[in-house]
Amino acid sequence: MLPQRAFVISGLAFVFIGFIILLNSFQTITAFVILEDIDDKIGYFAGIWFVVVGILLLNASRTIYEELGDIVNGYNHGKVNPIRAAIETRNALRRIGREINGVRYRGSEQGVTVKTAQGAYSLRAENRERAAELALGIYEIALSNNPQNDRNCELHLSKRASTKDHRKGFLQEEEKFRRRYSTDVNSLGR
Repeated sequence: MLPQRAFVISGLAFVFIGFIILLNSFQTITAFVILEDIDDKIGYFAGIWFVVVGILLLNASRTIYEELGDIVNGYNHGKVNPIRAAIETRNALRRIGREINGVRYRGSEQGVTVKTAQGAYSLRAENRERAAELALGIYEIALSNNPQNDRNCELHLSKRASTKDHRKGFLQEEEKFRRRYSTDVNSLGR
């Protein structure tokens, strides 16, 4: 996939060329003739085509951070559950060639860090409870991608539930989460 900068530059170039071609097709002044041998109607449609493609390219330049922010915003407002938010996060990252391979969450924070081989992305839930559930959703995605990703996941849900120090408590919390969202969790195929 092209980097975001390429979309922006290409989009601006297409819009600029489109406007020049459009302006040229409306000009009757011979001093502004840029493209002499093009029929006015063809120039008009070519100009419209360049402008439309340029706008589409600029729209495609929307950053992954904006998209992830919209996903978390929907989750924070109750539009999707934590598993659906995690699935949407996975799909957004896959569109840019990233695969979730881990998650980090500390129980005293509202932030969840989603790990990929190419870098990490921060998601901010509205409170710790929602952040913990989102972290568990991302955890399920990471493990459905590869069970070996477990070692790349660090979740501290509470003083008695952690992937590192309090594994038994963590497994109990994970089981409660899996039961609560069983339909969506089972769709992951883990």
